[in-house]
Amino acid sequence: MVAVRRGSRNANRYEVEFLTPNHGSSDNDGKPAEMPALGGAAAQPLRILDFLIYEPVRSVLLHGAGANVVVPAPEQYAVHKFIVADRRRDDSLGHLKRDKDVRQVASDLTGILDRASCEATAW
Repeated sequence: MVAVRRGSRNANRYEVEFLTPNHGSSDNDGKPAEMPALGGAAAQPLRILDFLIYEPVRSVLLHGAGANVVVPAPEQYAVHKFIVADRRRDDSLGHLKRDKDVRQVASDLTGILDRASCEATAW
């Protein structure tokens, strides 16, 4: 079996992971999908990825002069993360990741509600 990179990490330890929808059987769960166009990297197959990336939003990456990026809508990201948390493995690592996912969802929803409140006040 050949080892395949699932992403890339720079000198500052920022990591980029490549994702792809998993429309196949659950046998593909957790197995990297080789992506020759990415120079030997592989993508992580994820269920319900189509939901996550539906109608993305434009944003700016706050680094240097900034970089325009397209990201999942915050609301969809929170719901997707919650679904993923519910589907985590039932072992110690799965529990740790599930707890982290749920904390992330709570933080995201707080930010989403705060933003909505600010927008309502502005109107």
